[in-house]
Parts: sequence; C-alpha cells; structure tokens
Amino acid sequence: MQTSESRDEYLRAKREVRDAVRKAKNEEWVKLGELLQSDFSQNQRRFWARVRTSVKGRPEVGRVCDDDGQLICEEGEVRKRWRDYFATLLQSIDQPQLGVPRGDAYGAETVEEDDEEITLEEVCNSIAKLKSK
Repeated sequence: MQTSESRDEYLRAKREVRDAVRKAKNEEWVKLGELLQSDFSQNQRRFWARVRTSVKGRPEVGRVCDDDGQLICEEGEVRKRWRDYFATLLQSIDQPQLGVPRGDAYGAETVEEDDEEITLEEVCNSIAKLKSK
C-alpha cells in the first residue's frame, strides 16, 4: 500500500530528474549552437557536415566487440575497430595464404599486377560477363 508521503517523495524525485535532464539537454543545445557558430565562421566544411547529419540522421552502428570480446559502446571506438578490422583484411589480401583460391565471387579473372593499362574494351567485356550471370 502506498502512502501519500512516499508518493510525494516519488513525485519530487521524478520532478528533479526531469529538470536535471532538461537542463543537461539545454546545455548540450547551447554547446552545439556554439560549435555551429564557430564552424560556420572558421570551418564551413565541418559546419555543413553537421547540418547534413542532423537533417539525414547518422546511421546506426551495430554491436561491435574488441579483440577481447568486450562490447564497444563509444562510436569513435567502434569506427576505430572497423578501421583496424579492414586494415587487417587488406593486409591478408596483399599477402595471399596457401590454399586460398584467387579470383572474385563472380568468377572473373584476377589480373596480376601488370604495368599495362586497362582498356575500354576489357572493361566492357567484364561488365558484359557480370550482366550475363
């Protein structure tokens, strides 16, 4: 059974939390406004990037774990982890492993490093092969 005293205490705590959240949000909006003002006058590229992300929204980043299996929550750390992951993938592509077939998923020929330029005819033939599959 709930007493009026405990209810009043709950409502008071609820009001305090709501006010604290509102104050924190307002402070963040003020910081964002100051950043946008400084970016507009000093770094317009960053200003327009911020405007685009606020209009379009930033894509959600899925759950990512580090090498030890710990969940990474910070967006910057998640991006760093993906960068490291792809860097290791690219290193493994540069140094082929034994028993791993060469070529791509479409069965196109893998061109070893040549000094020859790729001709328009070769590009058109490769596109035609991809379209026919």
